[in-house]
Amino acid sequence: MLVKLTCEDGTVGWGQSVPLPTWSYETPESVVSTIQDYLAPAVMGQNIFDRESIHLAMKKAIASSFSTGAPIAKAGIDLAKTVNK
Repeated sequence: MLVKLTCEDGTVGWGQSVPLPTWSYETPESVVSTIQDYLAPAVMGQNIFDRESIHLAMKKAIASSFSTGAPIAKAGIDLAKTVNK
């Protein structure tokens, strides 16, 4: 799954989430819904390069429980650091 983050100034960051249902509980469908419904709204308006704030916002949106809380979905946002304009 490719994840695209776009800043107000047009800066774009790209990341990827690679769900493998045979390895993790996350599926392509769960990654898409987790990012769209929980993680994207949580990081909206934040500086994508402020890793600490992004991690805190994602942790508040999807808390850790029996696992680290949707780590594959979160990785797509976390990895979106390639900058293009």
